[in-house]
Amino acid sequence: MPVSHEAETNRFKKVDTANPEAWDHYLRGEQLASVHDPTGLARAISYVEKAIQLDPGFARAISSSATAHTFLGLYFDDPRRHFPEARRQAERALALNDSLQEPQSVLGLVALTYDWNFTEAQRRLVLASGRIRAEASLGLGCTAHLMGAVGQLKGRADDEINVALTLNPLAVGLVAELGCNAYYGREYERAVDRFERALAMKADDTLSLWGMGKSLAQLKRYSEAIETLSRVPLVMGNYPPIILGELGYAKARAGDVAGARAALKSLRQMSSTIYVDPFFLAVIHRGLDDRNATMDALNEAYRIRSTLLVSILSDPKWDGLESDPRFARLRDRVSIGQQSGEH
Repeated sequence: MPVSHEAETNRFKKVDTANPEAWDHYLRGEQLASVHDPTGLARAISYVEKAIQLDPGFARAISSSATAHTFLGLYFDDPRRHFPEARRQAERALALNDSLQEPQSVLGLVALTYDWNFTEAQRRLVLASGRIRAEASLGLGCTAHLMGAVGQLKGRADDEINVALTLNPLAVGLVAELGCNAYYGREYERAVDRFERALAMKADDTLSLWGMGKSLAQLKRYSEAIETLSRVPLVMGNYPPIILGELGYAKARAGDVAGARAALKSLRQMSSTIYVDPFFLAVIHRGLDDRNATMDALNEAYRIRSTLLVSILSDPKWDGLESDPRFARLRDRVSIGQQSGEH
């Protein structure tokens, strides 16, 4: 008989530590990790690593480290640096306590976005009941729309997030994920409404502003998209590359070619000091409708195993490229369920 969602949720046991200093560091790290910006995530890792040093058997802290590395590799930093570490930490946490759900979710997301191995992603993320693990939605909110976008859980992504929201109704990331579901479903007005709800809860949430900007651009409301994206907090005086790429796209679509090329120049200059995913260059080139440059950047993203490359299977900004044989070949190489998961 299938396992109920409630029964699966109850399997997640609170894992504490007898070391109060380790517990304090863990809590500080969890608070910083919830901000979902690169600076906060890096600081979160430093706190939980200190907790692990104080108590090497603290499985919950090890799991928290795996999650923070996953977010950094997914949105802000080199996946080759963070995803192997996320995998290692998740496996270590499970070896200490195999009842934890979050490490299973990390391993599923690594399989989905880095290995492009759907079989393994499904094994890790989907329960016997057919539901996504609650922790995958609570801590790694992109899971539902990614699974739904590639044909799994089709039409059920909202259901998965709403179940998670019953467990944590104040989770900004989950409300924003409802916006992502609508965006990938080409329901842009609905996406804007949902992102507005998320931003009412946290006005400077980077990923919510990113989603709102993308949705407004698809509605051809380019000036609003640019204004929204410009509200993202600066990191060391610059927009995060993920935001700069989307700003360049919106400016290109608005006809501001000079602004788009300035964004490209900024990304290239930033790449000398921080990691810049070539996928973001491809986004701007797509806005400029430069197919050759777009494909060059996408192929470079494939070479470095960009975790955002999986979105070419579903993101509307790539609509219309299917007739280009170079793009078709790249889609075939990334298509989930057709990969061996080699890494």
